Amino acid sequence: MALVFCAAVASATVVLVFGRRGYEMPGLTDAGATAMRRRIWLGVMMVAAVVAFPTGLGDGLSPAAVCIVGLVGLGVVSLTGRLFLAAARFALLSGYLGPSRILLVGDRACMTSATKALDTDALGLEVVGHVDAALFDAGPACRASVLDFARQQGVEEVFIALPWSDDARIIRILRDLAELPVAVHLCPDRIGGRFPPSRLRLLGGRAFMQLAHAPLDGIRAALKRCFDVAVAATALVVLAPLLVVIAMAVRLDTPGPALSRQRCYGFNGASFVVYRFRTTRAEGRHPHARRRAPRTTRIGRWLLRTKLDRVPQLYNVLRGDMSLVGPRPLALVRGDRRVVSIRSYPLRHIFRPGITGWAQVNGCRDEAYTPEAMWRRVHLDLAYAGNWSFGLDLTILRMAFTQAWFRDAF
Repeated sequence: MALVFCAAVASATVVLVFGRRGYEMPGLTDAGATAMRRRIWLGVMMVAAVVAFPTGLGDGLSPAAVCIVGLVGLGVVSLTGRLFLAAARFALLSGYLGPSRILLVGDRACMTSATKALDTDALGLEVVGHVDAALFDAGPACRASVLDFARQQGVEEVFIALPWSDDARIIRILRDLAELPVAVHLCPDRIGGRFPPSRLRLLGGRAFMQLAHAPLDGIRAALKRCFDVAVAATALVVLAPLLVVIAMAVRLDTPGPALSRQRCYGFNGASFVVYRFRTTRAEGRHPHARRRAPRTTRIGRWLLRTKLDRVPQLYNVLRGDMSLVGPRPLALVRGDRRVVSIRSYPLRHIFRPGITGWAQVNGCRDEAYTPEAMWRRVHLDLAYAGNWSFGLDLTILRMAFTQAWFRDAF
């Protein structure tokens, strides 16, 4: 049954990769295509697991076995992607594999910009000619000469380099090029080049260009959320006896509740209540205990040193207010002087706040009392948001665990 499950997932992955044209030369030589193949594999694994267990098709497979298959397959997909990349580039450089011959059509300025933007060597492309778009407006004889030139040069793809506002000319050129069995691409113009990589969405029969997207959407968001819920639920069950002991110790050490509550701003700027074990004798203006603060309790110092005061935040993870890894929630009032001058500060809220994060494992563990310290924390949080991957989350969790138990990680 395990072999059948693996074969079905692998077959579906191959079909979807071919559907995304991942077998073409740009897909083999572009390092970003490997990430696309990993996302497809993880998506197929999740769908297969959801379908197999409730329907009984996964009889004989345990959840642990499915997780192992998923992780091993993810490694295989990453490794094969690197091997394809190395083999394709070697074949191009050694001459065993010929590059795709392309023709640029447009005005001089746009064609110069397109030539600079296209890394022809890495993408397996060869520019065989530059054609002024004015030739398509000069009469049938000039248009025929351009088509004959393309046939003689064995052109396989044509790139139109014109401003997008010149839509009438682009349509005429596209209509004239219909006689050639080639793929035709429209190069980004000045405004298009300022946006991150975009994709088209078909809505109501029309194509819309997506200029921005959520940092985590679709498969990646589901993967991160499933991992958070699974780990948080397991940790709460396993640590339940320890939580009871800590709660009793906090109550016996000083009068007051075992848990403290603090309102912070989280995902999309929404406020929520963060739970943690109480580490101070009394709640004051600053709910977070500071290093060597006189009101910190004896048990509180130990909880802060080992980070066990944050364990109740696993409940926040289950509720969906937080994630295991993400920017740490900060108890700030709107208009705080430390963040007013940091224009990118609101971008921290595009991710769910985490129990630990990239800033914490890189030294930002104390409260950010100065604008400079806050700027460094925000900079590291945004670096995490811009480079998120499941592997990065695992690395941060490993670093956080190591730092919490093998050195003072206040």
